[in-house]
Amino acid sequence: EFFDLPGNVWVFSADEAECREVRDGKGKLVARVCGQSYRSRSEPRKLHEAYTVPDQEVCNIALLHTQLEPGNTNYVPCSLAELTAREDIHYWALGHIHRCRVLNRGVPAVAYPGIPQGRDFGETGPGGCLLVEMAPGEAPDFFYLPVASVVWQRVELSLTSEPDLQNLTDLEHRLVEKAGELAATPLAIPEGLPVADMGWQPEGYILQWNIAGRGELHNLWARQEEEAAMELTAALRRKLEGREPFLWTDAVVIRTARPLPRIEELLAKNPVFHELAGVVAYFQDPAHREELLANLGRIWEPAPDPENLDEERLPLDEETLAAIIDRARELIIERLVAWGEKR
Repeated sequence: EFFDLPGNVWVFSADEAECREVRDGKGKLVARVCGQSYRSRSEPRKLHEAYTVPDQEVCNIALLHTQLEPGNTNYVPCSLAELTAREDIHYWALGHIHRCRVLNRGVPAVAYPGIPQGRDFGETGPGGCLLVEMAPGEAPDFFYLPVASVVWQRVELSLTSEPDLQNLTDLEHRLVEKAGELAATPLAIPEGLPVADMGWQPEGYILQWNIAGRGELHNLWARQEEEAAMELTAALRRKLEGREPFLWTDAVVIRTARPLPRIEELLAKNPVFHELAGVVAYFQDPAHREELLANLGRIWEPAPDPENLDEERLPLDEETLAAIIDRARELIIERLVAWGEKR
């Protein structure tokens, strides 16, 4: 071991399933916790099928590290239906997915708590744990207990919705305002769960500013986005220094473009824009997702494994895919307009 574990930590055997009894201060049995460790980095065995309990008189809690995919032999192949069919287990406490997800609120309850502390911008929002209050055979009550000291957060600003921004100074002031608004606004709690600790506050935020949209401000840094981003990053670090909670700017990402005519005007002028709208709608349809992914190439990983990321491929989630489609649409419109202006 790299370090000594506390005395109240139990490591389950990888050879067979085990159940540990939990007793109250008077020695009364109140719950059982069942589990089994992986033999290696991946685990093709259906571990959950070996979990057995002698009765249902107390809460039977099962720990299981799985992606809940019957065909996935890396992380205990199983389905949600398999877990909810078990009448002898009252709560399946799952691991592997790094976001809080409550998959079944009845009996048995099934949930991923997420992670207590985010590590990068792929794990934004308030990290925490689930507090589950339950009794045998009764639907449990779920509460979210935020515990993260630091919150990673992406902050979006669109030039399209900020037409009054005329220069970098205006932009700096607006970003500082948004930082203050962020620190003063309660964070969204996963799954809309009630909060177990109403007094929780993070020590600070690590921020990535994403500046997008179309506006005249784009012309100030056209083809010099990197220099403008570095200047904004340095300015925000200075202006937000000393705030509580702390607000640290990790980076500014600029993905802006010059203003374009209204799409309604373009559609009225040229039928090619109607064709473009049809192509965009085609690839936004989930039925054509595989065709789109094939065209994007192998650089993208459509279903990234959070515990075994491929460093040679880029993770592709639904939000990123939608952004790629939208950006492609805007680039095509921009070039068609520029081509028309040259004629």
